[in-house]
Amino acid sequence: PFERTQQTLYCLQQKLEGVTVRCVHIDPRVREQEFGNFQLKNEMSFHRETAHEVGRFWYRRPTGESGADVYDRAAAFWDAILSGHGAGAPQLYFEP
Repeated sequence: PFERTQQTLYCLQQKLEGVTVRCVHIDPRVREQEFGNFQLKNEMSFHRETAHEVGRFWYRRPTGESGADVYDRAAAFWDAILSGHGAGAPQLYFEP
């Protein structure tokens, strides 16, 4: 489901020559921003104007997420990685 994320993983694996990756943990916090469902063309200008007023980073689209939501999600992931413990901390397994 996260095609570009999986493509990035593939590229990293190609560059990690001599390193065996034993386990890959797919974490839903590492994904692209969900922009929502824009089916109604007449609503797009309203959302664009509102995002301009509020700020693109803060505006949460209907059925989507704001840049702030993405930041919080990614920060929680990196906090878990760097602390190495806590709920939802992925385990990193590398063998030289």
